[in-house]
Amino acid sequence: MKKKSVRSSENRSGNDLWFCYCCFLLICVELWCRIPRKKRINKRLVVSNMAELEATAVTSDMESGNMVFEPILEEGVFRFDCSPDHRNAALPSVSFVNSKDRDTPMMGTQQVPSYTPTFECVHGQQIVQLELPIGTSFYGTGEVSGQLERTGKRVFTWNTDAWGYGPGTTSLYQSHPWVLAVLPSGEALGVLGDTTRRCEIDLRKESTIKFIAPSPYPVITFGPYASPTDVLISLSHAVGTVFMPPKWSLGYHQCRWSYHSDARVREIAQTFRKKGIPCDVIWMDIDYMDGFRCFTFDQACYSLDNSERFPNPKSLVEDLHLTGFKAIWMLDPGIKLEQGYFVYDSGTERDVWIQTLDGKPFVGGVWPGPCVFPDFTQSNARSWWASLVKGFVSNGVDGIWNDMNEPAVFKVVTKTMPESNVHRGDIELGGCQNHSYYHNVYGMLMARSTYEGMKSADENKRPFVLTRAGFIGSQRYAATWTGDNLSTWEHLHMSISMVLQLGLSGQPLAGPDIGGFAGNATPKLFGRWMALGAMFPFSRGHSETDTIDHEPWSFGEECEEVCRLALKRRYRLLPHIYTLFYMAHTMGTPVATPTFFADPKDPRLAQISTARTHPSSPATPGLLCGVFFVVFSGEHSERSLSKMRDPNNALACVKTNANSTYRSPGSPASQSEMFNDTSLGENLLLVMQSAYNALVELNLDKNITVTTALLLAMLETTMSDEGIDQLQHVLPKGIWLSFDFGDSHPDIPALYLQGGSIIPVGPAIQHVGEAKPTDDLSLLVALDEHGKAKGVLFEDDGDGYEFTRGGYLLTTYVAELESSVVTVKIVETEGSFRRPKRRLHIQLLLGGCAKLDAWGVDGEIIQVKMPSEDEVSKLVTMSEKQYKIGMETVRRIPDVEKVSGHMGIELSRTPIELKSSVWALKVVPWIGGRIISMEHLPSALVDLLLIILGDTVPGTQWLHSRVEVNGYEEFSGTEYRSAGWSEPYNVIEKNLEQAGERESLMLEGDIGGGLVIERQISFPEDNSNIFRIDSRILARTVGAGSGGFSRLVCLRVHPMFTLLHPTESYVSFTSIDGSKHEVWPESNEMFFEGDLRPNGNSLSLSLSLSLCLCLIREGEWMLFDKCTGLGLVNRFNVSEVHKCLVHWGTGTVNLELWSEDRPVSKESPLRISHEYEVTSIA
Repeated sequence: MKKKSVRSSENRSGNDLWFCYCCFLLICVELWCRIPRKKRINKRLVVSNMAELEATAVTSDMESGNMVFEPILEEGVFRFDCSPDHRNAALPSVSFVNSKDRDTPMMGTQQVPSYTPTFECVHGQQIVQLELPIGTSFYGTGEVSGQLERTGKRVFTWNTDAWGYGPGTTSLYQSHPWVLAVLPSGEALGVLGDTTRRCEIDLRKESTIKFIAPSPYPVITFGPYASPTDVLISLSHAVGTVFMPPKWSLGYHQCRWSYHSDARVREIAQTFRKKGIPCDVIWMDIDYMDGFRCFTFDQACYSLDNSERFPNPKSLVEDLHLTGFKAIWMLDPGIKLEQGYFVYDSGTERDVWIQTLDGKPFVGGVWPGPCVFPDFTQSNARSWWASLVKGFVSNGVDGIWNDMNEPAVFKVVTKTMPESNVHRGDIELGGCQNHSYYHNVYGMLMARSTYEGMKSADENKRPFVLTRAGFIGSQRYAATWTGDNLSTWEHLHMSISMVLQLGLSGQPLAGPDIGGFAGNATPKLFGRWMALGAMFPFSRGHSETDTIDHEPWSFGEECEEVCRLALKRRYRLLPHIYTLFYMAHTMGTPVATPTFFADPKDPRLAQISTARTHPSSPATPGLLCGVFFVVFSGEHSERSLSKMRDPNNALACVKTNANSTYRSPGSPASQSEMFNDTSLGENLLLVMQSAYNALVELNLDKNITVTTALLLAMLETTMSDEGIDQLQHVLPKGIWLSFDFGDSHPDIPALYLQGGSIIPVGPAIQHVGEAKPTDDLSLLVALDEHGKAKGVLFEDDGDGYEFTRGGYLLTTYVAELESSVVTVKIVETEGSFRRPKRRLHIQLLLGGCAKLDAWGVDGEIIQVKMPSEDEVSKLVTMSEKQYKIGMETVRRIPDVEKVSGHMGIELSRTPIELKSSVWALKVVPWIGGRIISMEHLPSALVDLLLIILGDTVPGTQWLHSRVEVNGYEEFSGTEYRSAGWSEPYNVIEKNLEQAGERESLMLEGDIGGGLVIERQISFPEDNSNIFRIDSRILARTVGAGSGGFSRLVCLRVHPMFTLLHPTESYVSFTSIDGSKHEVWPESNEMFFEGDLRPNGNSLSLSLSLSLCLCLIREGEWMLFDKCTGLGLVNRFNVSEVHKCLVHWGTGTVNLELWSEDRPVSKESPLRISHEYEVTSIA
């Protein structure tokens, strides 16, 4: 590393030419440091800074070239390896349904891939690079936060307990080493890095996919095919389709950590039925267990109401079944180490535990305390677990929730078990390997064991398993959710792209914790989230302990009504949703897809699919969710609406072309009322589309072609009172007809159906079991420009496996307009399931929520006579007027800033944002004035030059915390969380232009006893690379009797930084006495006082763009991430800092600065001034 060069402003002003020359040199050095090492290091090549993992390496120190290929599986699928030796050395596939499919070449074919990857093998790491045409967009990569399009991003596949993750978090709960590339032509290509190990997916270079993981592993490509859907279908032939869910699991689920007793569960169930809010499932979190011991029930007394917790779970479930509820119970992998506990004893007898290197069972702390962990890589352990599940199901268990299965381990910096632990895996999975090999598939193998146990318990019922951790292929066994999110508008927005990414990675049955898991939602946030979440493939509300209640009725009558309307809508659409999942199960078609699936060649849709999650970034994200189409909008549009008639002039409809938008009925038409360049939090439009292939025709096995598309639109706003009625929507090409169920409301989606579509709709019910085969069936019909429409309905018993033996009914309905008469009939059926005797209700959509109704008998031809053109226009006009009146008179959810209740802290208030060219901060004055997000962005100049070089640098989120705790805090004493950490702070100054300051925020918090903490956060004008914090404790009103001095106080700066790569991060500095220090996570906690405090004068750093710093740089230390090659430098005035503390937590590290401990007066405050800068390390 080189020393920083600093020149004074006086000298700089005296020699502009010298200054410019130095700037140029510094920029060159900065760029040199950022260029990937493989481009500038010859013999000692460093490819990746990720933790070194043991691998079955067959390479020499350096190999490179084009990968060799062979066609596999089906036409268009290729396997690539670095060499034939690599192919032979590669371990079995865990992602493929049948590993032999990956290893068996297709014979007698002359196929040649369109694109061939290159590779480099260096020091046991295999770098694969695939260059695609310029303009290619990237999606997929599994469960990831942030924007939908992954172009320019980097992901590390390493399953991580990521509570409260943010948009910049690079490793979440699941791993999908998979990229879906959409080419400029509209064709699509899928790329799978088939490795279970920690893998870096680097998409930062334009149109280039790069995988970095321990060698050897094959890369599988799918396509190019005509559409993204074709790629996903081909992927499903390799990794499998989603399990066929029981129909009840597609209803609404209610969960909480925790419903503590039998009585509380019954109360929740009764309230749903009493209030007429549809629901099918109630969940039991970990507190139902006896001391968190899996497969047990706590029968002790619950202190709050003196009732027994779960004295008879089977009786509870039987009573729930009587009112139409199912019960799902949690099981974690951590088994309490306790002799006499039957699960531990039987597992020990069967020798099923993961072992340490010395052959002893690994013991790690989780909820029950010291725990051992089943080794699900062994068939012996999986059958043991399945037998326990089988017995557990006999208590009336309807479904099982696998949590904490990354696996999560408490009180260790990695949040998981050591990578050196030993798994004695089956040969077909890879044999005996260390944990680094099996870590990412541990959750999937646990879900598999649970699924198999449930299936063996009752062959006439379909298992339902939900898993937090997973791998590509997990959809064969379990649904998933997006983990421990937050009750914020940002997380509401992110939940859409996260569900879609999972769908684009082969997992269609996914959803978020509706309302947010951590923190308290406000009524509007919860209502809007429910309105959206009711349409997700998996729909479940869930919340954390010590928060207020988050049931649909917990936020006032207005919010309750929105939840009721939204969930009734879901249940009316269940026939359609269930059909979608049948297609997903049998064919591999997606259920949730982005907007561009409507037309991959339309650049408009690709643009609105790019969701930027930074609240201050203007964006127009567009998403198409198989059952929904989602669009966020924030841009002006001058596109016009064109109306057309069908060829017979008998049907009024709306047709949009490539430059069209559609305005909701009754919404204002002025340009000022349309989308403006505001943050996503202010204007969030959701348009959800249901389609078997989102406008792309699919040929089913029996020549059934489906092009159904249902579109929903909703505006989400955090700062204005706009609703869906005040919004214009950017729609895909084609005809789109609006409709509703008499439930239009500003806080729930508006509905559109694409011309050419028919969708089945059922009655409004309270739970799936309430529906009967003989209930009336409705068909919503939207004719295309040719006066035709088509749709499909799948029906069976809703559970069991008779459908695999022909016990189902698949019906294709068509409609056609001829001579002013629309004829609806069945053109094809499949399956032995008898058609129920029922009435068929045809609802022909006219637009503007207007419909024509006709009744008949299902199975017979039904005709609808079209009125004249004038009559149609009158019907549409009347319907639009009724819509407008309804929107004006409905009770909207009020804007409530705070939620009443003693538990938790509400999170939905909007943080203050401070930005420079390279820093983006979020500050919450109302709780400790804390900084909850600290994101570093590449400087505009460096970014521009890197783009010229064909590279990009994504932002790095150094700090991300929940609103009410952690993040950057300051205390007024040496005690942890002493006064100052949670008090409300007032904003004294904000965004004031000051000499030498670009942007600043001044806060002040009263800490009692006449004392305040003042804190100024600013970006110096002369150096945008840093941000500065000046804090002080001062006396305002110290009583005369005290002699003008306060109590003893200490200004304790307490920042908790997020570690993106915990095992590869350390703190580095040189002390005043010259000693050098590298503080690694194993040290837990260390103080540095006196001459051991960091001294910036002797600390070597890489050069930066900065030439001048205004602060005295006496103290300097750095948090270094070896994986990214970046260091976060913290500089401070040593004379103000009495001691420094490094404290390693679980995935976090504190770099604390403590002042001296003394009284203060008005004239003698305590002060700490310090700053942060990110630097690249050569």
